Amino acid sequence: MQRARRVWGPWVLTLLLGVIAAAGWPEALAHVPRHAPHPWPWVATVALFVVGRFLRVELHATRTATISFVMADLAFVVALLLGQLWTIPAGLAAGAVIAALFQRPPLVKFLFNIAQESVGALAGTVVFDLLGDTRQFSGRSGFAAMAGGLVMAMFCQLAVSGVTRLASGTAQSPLRALWTGTVCSIANSSVAVEAVFLGSIAVPLALVPAAFVIVLFAVYSTLRRQQRVTDRSELLYRATAALHEQPNLDDGLLSVLGELRGALRAEWARLVLLTPEGAVTCAVGERIEDGTAMTAAAPTEESAARRLAAEVDDVTLYRAGSVEVTSGAVSVFAHGDTVVAPVRRNDERAGVVVVDARAGSADRLSKSDIGMVEMMTKQIGMALERGDLERSIHQLVELERQLRQQAFYDSVTGLANRNHLMTELADLCRTQNGQHAVLLVDLDDFKTVNDSLGHVAGDELLKTVAQRLVGCIGAGGLVARLGGDEFAIILRDADDLSCERTAQRIIGALSQVTHLEGREVGIGASVGLRRTGGVPDQPADVLRDADLALYNAKSQGKGRFARFEPVMHAQAQERLELTSALATAIDRGEFVLAYQPIVELGSGRVAAAEALVRWRHPERGELSPGAFLRLTEESGWIVELGWYVLRQALQQLAAWEPVIAGTDFYLSVNVSTRQLKEPHFAEDVLALLRAYGVPGERLVLEITESLFIDDPRPTKVVLETMAGAGVRFGLDDFGTGYSSLSQLQELPLALVKIDRAFVARLGLGAESRLLVRGIIQLADALHLHVVAEGVETAEQRDALVEMHCRRAQGYLFGRPASPEQLIESFAGDLPPTAAAVTVLRSEASA
Repeated sequence: MQRARRVWGPWVLTLLLGVIAAAGWPEALAHVPRHAPHPWPWVATVALFVVGRFLRVELHATRTATISFVMADLAFVVALLLGQLWTIPAGLAAGAVIAALFQRPPLVKFLFNIAQESVGALAGTVVFDLLGDTRQFSGRSGFAAMAGGLVMAMFCQLAVSGVTRLASGTAQSPLRALWTGTVCSIANSSVAVEAVFLGSIAVPLALVPAAFVIVLFAVYSTLRRQQRVTDRSELLYRATAALHEQPNLDDGLLSVLGELRGALRAEWARLVLLTPEGAVTCAVGERIEDGTAMTAAAPTEESAARRLAAEVDDVTLYRAGSVEVTSGAVSVFAHGDTVVAPVRRNDERAGVVVVDARAGSADRLSKSDIGMVEMMTKQIGMALERGDLERSIHQLVELERQLRQQAFYDSVTGLANRNHLMTELADLCRTQNGQHAVLLVDLDDFKTVNDSLGHVAGDELLKTVAQRLVGCIGAGGLVARLGGDEFAIILRDADDLSCERTAQRIIGALSQVTHLEGREVGIGASVGLRRTGGVPDQPADVLRDADLALYNAKSQGKGRFARFEPVMHAQAQERLELTSALATAIDRGEFVLAYQPIVELGSGRVAAAEALVRWRHPERGELSPGAFLRLTEESGWIVELGWYVLRQALQQLAAWEPVIAGTDFYLSVNVSTRQLKEPHFAEDVLALLRAYGVPGERLVLEITESLFIDDPRPTKVVLETMAGAGVRFGLDDFGTGYSSLSQLQELPLALVKIDRAFVARLGLGAESRLLVRGIIQLADALHLHVVAEGVETAEQRDALVEMHCRRAQGYLFGRPASPEQLIESFAGDLPPTAAAVTVLRSEASA
């Protein structure tokens, strides 16, 4: 943004001033009366403006800050008193055009000079018209002319300060510029008014102030030449001292460049040194932060510097707008007037010095500046002959090696990092040479190790994983750590079979037990595979597709790998759309509950029900939890959805109370681990029970075994708080997770659910029956009720009855249904009267 301001800011200001001048001067010519009854010939007035343009004065406020101005206001005052009004803008334009033919400034600078002087002269003309009178040579008209010249000078100084700030971000002090401009304008205007009044008495008398100006300008020019000589002597002394007194060659070169930039009042001074190992550069700009230590030259800088070193024999001045500056090797370093000087060491060309004039400044590099640059390059060459260059280059190479290590390698594992991986992948995608593959590897349960053993142990585990991955890949691939517990692998020239074998080898290697801090730690990994080749690929696309495959692998369970398929893009798009719709679905009430009965296997009586959430999507229809539940967990909406489900379930229990009164009927509601860890979870649940008037015994909250990954003690406190109010807890999908016998004893659990995967295998062999029987016997020993999930056949039901399982749920007994359908299907199994059922139906319908 700042760069755009510097590029377009001067153009915008120039355009604005040009519009003001173009609109204002026609009005002035039409309405401002001519004050001179017998004006000068227009040629004389225009010629005076041209001469005033070339009378330039420079005042050095400091060693590096210069205030410069031309004598245009002197010609302007004379034109106000003796010239025709239209000759003022014409004279200003003619002077700028003729000066441009000699100085060749940038286009924006040329147009800006015309615009700002035209607006300043317009303002001065209006002031002269307001203060002057119709007499040709009166004291009042002389005062008015001086006031007009002062207004023009002050406006031009402010405009120059503004455009300098826009062009370079810095500017000379406005107060200093106004003060200097005011003093110089008063002096110029006084000379002009004096010459006009003396000329009105006798024409030869007008030459007296003119002669004074000529003598004064000659003295000024002599002093300036002497000052340049003094400046060069001082510069030589400071540069020599800097090169010999600085302990490092880098600091000495930067000091010399700073002195050279200040003496020439340039925007940049650069030195590019060329060596067989490469090129290094030093650069110093206007601001302190622009100065940099010796750094490696960019490839474009090195190429341009070698070309200049070969082509430029002596110090050469290139003017702004020349072919070399606009499109040649010089354009890499500069855009204005530029001095290029070869640096020689032992008669060999060791580099180049490039000095770029300040953008937007009135200063121009002249031929006298060439000698100063030449003198400095000789001093630099003499310093290089002392042999310090090789030491600095060695230090730079070592620094570059360290920076490269930091930029392209992981600090923990020593593997390549994301930058290195993307560079290699970009090269493979660009060449399209052969069939390659990218594997993304994500560790399972790494967070558990970090949380339980600490980050130091986590780093040790990452190092072990890195070693195993390198062992699986060998020298034919690249292993990189992307961050956290995610790794990426590039396999070169690998067919489908070898890619799959490598993925399986990685999963097997990472599933082996690792010893950390005297403990055995088991982890696993999931792998996503994406092939390259064929249609030109982009690195980001390849990595994205591999990530989609990894997501698919993790969704199938742990320790799996998946190959990328194009359909995964559509699935990812669908997940994105569903995730975006989640934000409004809850507020719109698109989620509804369905209720699946839980029956007593002995009597067939409906003993309870489980509340299951469904999403009635306005476009996709009714979606089961498998289509959106994982998305709610990943996006964080699982907590808000959990509270919504719990409120709906309690509201339904309150409506059922007339029917289920006097029974042990309860409703199971699933609670996510994330929701259970919410602050004040127990207090909020108990508050909802009181709000809906539901006894705690009617509610069973089902939790999963993933809760046991972390420290169970805080969870125990939460569960015991609610258990004191009668709320019971069930362990869902028992046997598939992390719970141990001690954890089952510590937590206030009331029941366990046998996972449907175990139930589905009943009837397939004695081993399956033995496992289910063991779960039931364990639950009985712990005084826990047992509910078998997913019962779909009579054979499964009979097997569960034989093993003394008391309760079950599944399609054999009823699919998830609405409250009305549940009542119609199972009301006969409940003890309440038909009248109570009628009340329930009416309340549920309402």
